Amino acid sequence: MPSHADFARYRGRHKRRRSEGRRRTRRPQLYRVTDFVVAYLLALAILFATAAVSPMFAFFAYFVIGVFLSRFIGERVDWWIITASIKNVAAVKFHTILTWPVSVPVFVLRVFVAKFF
Repeated sequence: MPSHADFARYRGRHKRRRSEGRRRTRRPQLYRVTDFVVAYLLALAILFATAAVSPMFAFFAYFVIGVFLSRFIGERVDWWIITASIKNVAAVKFHTILTWPVSVPVFVLRVFVAKFF
């Protein structure tokens, strides 16, 4: 099953050229790799805290956290136009929501390797 890293490239921080001017955009500010790691660790902490309170609530929280992480990552990467079909994007997001404890660290590792090596 493909992951976010298979169909996207990381939008790293860059300096704006003076000729670009100031444009307003709905996209959030660009994030560093450490921000993905912090979001993942925060998601795990929330999941463990909800599991300690109520296992039934943790089951619901697992999917809510998966949706949040999928949106968090998806808004901070550029999807390649060639592979950004509805089928591909939906499959990757669905896979990420169901398997986020494994797929998010794999994505972060791939971004880290692509950015620094």
